[in-house]
Amino acid sequence: MELEIRADGPMIRVRAISPRMCTNESYAIVDVTRSKGATLDAPPGSGADPLGLALIVSLVTLPVSALITAVVLATSSDTTTRERKVLKANVTHCPIYGANLRVTYAMPSGLVIEKVTDVYGGATEHVPPDEPESGVVVVRVGDVAGRSVTYIRDPEAAARKAIEDCQRNRREALLHAQTLTDIHARTRALQNLPRCDEPASD
Repeated sequence: MELEIRADGPMIRVRAISPRMCTNESYAIVDVTRSKGATLDAPPGSGADPLGLALIVSLVTLPVSALITAVVLATSSDTTTRERKVLKANVTHCPIYGANLRVTYAMPSGLVIEKVTDVYGGATEHVPPDEPESGVVVVRVGDVAGRSVTYIRDPEAAARKAIEDCQRNRREALLHAQTLTDIHARTRALQNLPRCDEPASD
């Protein structure tokens, strides 16, 4: 069984599937006609056509098996049957979904929430509002060992905060560099100032 566990903001999504390949056949119903026939062999070395030989030699000299075959052919006719003929075979993905599996979400606070996967092997849980703005949730599905996933409740707010912290650290580092009297030390400090990227605006 394969597990997909991811965080979309405060939503923890789980999906359990078992990969499988299936073959789908396209076919048509066709009529198949079969005819009965027989072959009479000429004596070895005669060089004669079997049918010509049958005309020359007296009927009483024909093998018994040939006479029986002639009777069967005289009383039989062509037979027609309907059969299925495969026209094309397609191989496609047809996974087996892990339905009705027990899922547990262990929140950063220690709270454990239980869910059951749906018919498509999926389960979703929202991180409660009293949990931290970001953290790690340990997810366990069925008998599979727990897996950790990191969530950020508001990714845009977290990105803005990271830039604000970077800019604050940059200002403090710049003030420190300005206090240095050694020119080489000041140059190195200025070269090592944090670089802060502004968030993309719409």
